[in-house]
Amino acid sequence: MRDLVEEEPSTLIATRAPARRRSRRSRLIWVALSAALIAATIGGLRFGVPVAADAHSVSAGVFAVTLRGPGMLAARRHAVLGATVQGRLAALPVDTGDRVARGESIAQLESEEARLDLVQATEQVRAVEYQIAEAEAQRRREEATLTRFERELERQEELRARGIVADGALDIALAERDAGLARVAEAEARIERLKADLLATHGLVERRREALSQTTITAPFDGVVVSRAREIGDVVTPGAPILELVDPSTLQLSARLDESQMAKLATGQAATVSFESEPGRPHTATVDRIGREVDPETREFTIDLALASLPTNWAIGQRGAASIRVGERPDTITLPSALIQYRDGAPGAWALSGKRAEWRPLTLGSAGDDTVEIVAGLESGETVLDAPRLHDGRRVALRP
Repeated sequence: MRDLVEEEPSTLIATRAPARRRSRRSRLIWVALSAALIAATIGGLRFGVPVAADAHSVSAGVFAVTLRGPGMLAARRHAVLGATVQGRLAALPVDTGDRVARGESIAQLESEEARLDLVQATEQVRAVEYQIAEAEAQRRREEATLTRFERELERQEELRARGIVADGALDIALAERDAGLARVAEAEARIERLKADLLATHGLVERRREALSQTTITAPFDGVVVSRAREIGDVVTPGAPILELVDPSTLQLSARLDESQMAKLATGQAATVSFESEPGRPHTATVDRIGREVDPETREFTIDLALASLPTNWAIGQRGAASIRVGERPDTITLPSALIQYRDGAPGAWALSGKRAEWRPLTLGSAGDDTVEIVAGLESGETVLDAPRLHDGRRVALRP
């Protein structure tokens, strides 16, 4: 006999529904308790647990007004060196980065043909000089003969005056004297022609010597080779670049500034320059020249800064940043640039209010080297915080 009596389906549904409602209610309670616990934890962490922060005391003092602008390293004294004659490169004794002295040979073209031309021109000079020596000797002989003829003519004139000789002898003496004069004049004319030839051959020698010298390219000043465009064996044409040379003592940073800052600048103002290759090493500089031309598109002008020192490794065109000190303002509130933050594009900083963080919108003024002028938003004596994860009302524990 069966101990269990089969229940009706309607009875089962009626008994299970309250159980399901109790289970769902329990889950909702646990979810609510969990959410409350999480909210309490987050609230405690957000507002109850203090965050460690560094403190910066705000005070008024002398503020150095500076202008900043990007720039590139350039040289006031530089030269692109090439050949003035066509030829094949026979030697390139220097390379990029080498230091050279003024007058030092830095490139050599093949020069054998030019040397032979110079030797030939020199031989022509010697030949003409020998011809001149011969012509002068001939003139001296003709002058000696003329002297003899003149004496004979004088003797014949005396004898003719005394009636001792006939007119025919006098005429012969006169003709011989005139012929002697003509030969002397001819010898002198030949000497003058040869002297003119000698001048021409001397000029040829100088041209050949100049052509030979043009096969050797020398440094026009003490400097450093910054680029090399050719190799040994290349055929170069007149004007084609071979090497570029700069004088390191004339290196400068050409910086760009907005035209609105032009009135604040003057030559001799102190500046600092930093290069991307050495971000932690500033270089002292002074304003050397102020440009007198504004770019019509960017509305910027250029200033040249003379550098007191250079990066360990430098290159023409190297990027840098200039900071020029253009004045001072007393009793000015400033803040390190690193403490300035932005909300929706507006500047501000975290200030200490009691023991909690408070966001302060700021009105900024001019920028210094590492500081910014605070026009409004902070007062002298307040404390600005430097810590991560700050928000309004967050408790703060100042680091000692």
